[in-house]
Amino acid sequence: MMNRSLPIAITAALFIAACSGDSSGTDPDAAAQSRNSTAAASTAVASQQATTSPSQTAVDSSTTTIEPATTTTEQATTTTAEPTTTTTTTTIPPLEPFELTGTGSDVIALDSLVESAGSAFISHDGESGFVVLLLDAQGDRVEGLVDAVGLYDGVVAVNLDGQDDFAFIQVDADGAWSFRFADLEDIATVGTAVGSSYSSSSDDLVQFVTNEPVIVAFTCDTCEELFEVVVWRTNGERDTLVSIEGSYDARRVVPAGAVLLEIRALSTQGLSPWSMSVEE
Repeated sequence: MMNRSLPIAITAALFIAACSGDSSGTDPDAAAQSRNSTAAASTAVASQQATTSPSQTAVDSSTTTIEPATTTTEQATTTTAEPTTTTTTTTIPPLEPFELTGTGSDVIALDSLVESAGSAFISHDGESGFVVLLLDAQGDRVEGLVDAVGLYDGVVAVNLDGQDDFAFIQVDADGAWSFRFADLEDIATVGTAVGSSYSSSSDDLVQFVTNEPVIVAFTCDTCEELFEVVVWRTNGERDTLVSIEGSYDARRVVPAGAVLLEIRALSTQGLSPWSMSVEE
């Protein structure tokens, strides 16, 4: 005998009908009415299940997409201030011209402190040592202008760096001497073109203005103690090109930015002729 599985809705209806029936007997009309009611209920249940299942399937199969949250982080901007460099330019006033004369060793007290820059034209007619020093208001040495022997006739720089203010001039000499302090405009000017030349018999200070390097030949055949060449630049700095004991004959490069050349030429015989010429 074959077993068949009945639909769930029909089996439930039969189970309900069996449980509600009278065990002592059954009225045919009532039974027929009951069967019709059961069949109608079963049909309604089946219809409801058929109607519900597609809806449930639609819900189950639906796909819900959740967009990931987007977070935007603003990058912090850090601004670093550029360091500020402050340049202080100090202008040294030009030296007011004045003259002094004397004989032998002496100390001259000036009327006021000299705080300016310039040059000094100095001469000495003697045979022994000739030394000229500048002293400050406290009597301390601030700058040596001359250290020679015997005759002297030269030009030297005075307080070019603005740090050698002076109130006294101290002189060691055995002969007559003279000083003429003046502005830098009074010193000689040497050209920077090839072929330009200049010569002197002792210490000297000359204007030599160039914006580019220049080759210069320096010669001092009679120098015995010192031959020195110092370059002063527009920014107030100084560079030593030559510093040697004895005679000298060589070429050097005067750097760009030069404005002054300070030359020291010393010998035991007093005067020490030297020369310079611009070359290629």
